Amino acid sequence: MTRECNTLTNICGHKIEKGNARNCVGMRFALMELKMCLAQLLRPFIVLPSNRIKQGFEHDETHVIRPNGVYIKLEKR
Repeated sequence: MTRECNTLTNICGHKIEKGNARNCVGMRFALMELKMCLAQLLRPFIVLPSNRIKQGFEHDETHVIRPNGVYIKLEKR
């Protein structure tokens, strides 16, 4: 059997090993829980850009490309 026969393609298009399907489901569930928790924390607030924000973002390219800092301001609804 070839390596291609031992892999599955999930909904997102990433290839996963057959043995790791449960791990992938668990990781998706944990990320969904984190997003729901963050949504509940931010629910009573309005998220606005801060005065310290610059036009555009500066990127840090270590392992992944990510912004160096994003400043926000929270106002109570």
